[in-house]
Amino acid sequence: MIIMKFGGTSVKDAASFVNVAKIIKTNLDKKPLIVLSAMSGVTNILEKSVQNAVNQEKEAVEEAVNNIESIHKDTIKTLFSHIPKVQQQLESIVHSELEKLKALLSATGTIKIESTDLSHAALSIGEILSSNVLAVLLKSMDLPAKFIDARGVMI
Repeated sequence: MIIMKFGGTSVKDAASFVNVAKIIKTNLDKKPLIVLSAMSGVTNILEKSVQNAVNQEKEAVEEAVNNIESIHKDTIKTLFSHIPKVQQQLESIVHSELEKLKALLSATGTIKIESTDLSHAALSIGEILSSNVLAVLLKSMDLPAKFIDARGVMI
């Protein structure tokens, strides 16, 4: 087994996701476990959105969520427009995770302080989204892949 970690610039756009998938494909014989960061810039947006929520800057929070949605939907469209069912599936995941993000940011705004737990939960959304995109991309290339949500297995 080999653990392969890809940072945000490795998955900055659709072409980068394809490149990562090719690298993984060349290492299948080593049974890779993939760890993926959020897409380039997304963690910064999430960090800023937490601060905006603490400061109750609702318009800035909404803009950040919309920006994250746009980044992911554009990438998904580029990768999967030829497979509408897959594109819809991933867009549904994006929608679901962003609803969770909105709830976390709303809670942060309500308590008006940056809770470490809420902040970490909000920041994890970026990794969840990029990991889902990569898992589906690998499957579409007939490569064995399974998304495992670390939130359910970490101690």
